Amino acid sequence: MDITNLTPEQLRAAADLKEQIDGLQNELNELLVGEVAGPTQAAIEAPEKPENGRRKKRKKISAEGRANIAAAQRARWAARRREAPSLEVPATEVEKPAKQPKKTKKQMREAKLAALAKARAARWAKHKAARQTKV
Repeated sequence: MDITNLTPEQLRAAADLKEQIDGLQNELNELLVGEVAGPTQAAIEAPEKPENGRRKKRKKISAEGRANIAAAQRARWAARRREAPSLEVPATEVEKPAKQPKKTKKQMREAKLAALAKARAARWAKHKAARQTKV
């Protein structure tokens, strides 16, 4: 429907209907909420942006704060492992945990190596014998 083709009487009637609808909507809001609510579009409106259009900057954590967080995490890990928490590191000192030495691989005994070599040779001999009988 094109609004430019309406007569002035039709436009007045439409305006009156709109006023009646708004009045009834306000009455309904009063009954349901107990106060007059604004138009429904205000509830959908996007949150306001900061005045300068920038986000808030994150606050930096001090070295002491980081140490406190690290100590608390170590205490949680210790509790999970059912150990007593170590509270040796004061909150003002920030130290890196000491690196633990790498575990060395266990070496096989020479007797075990010889037994494995003998078993491997026996498997290969069996395989080669089976291959020669097929050809």
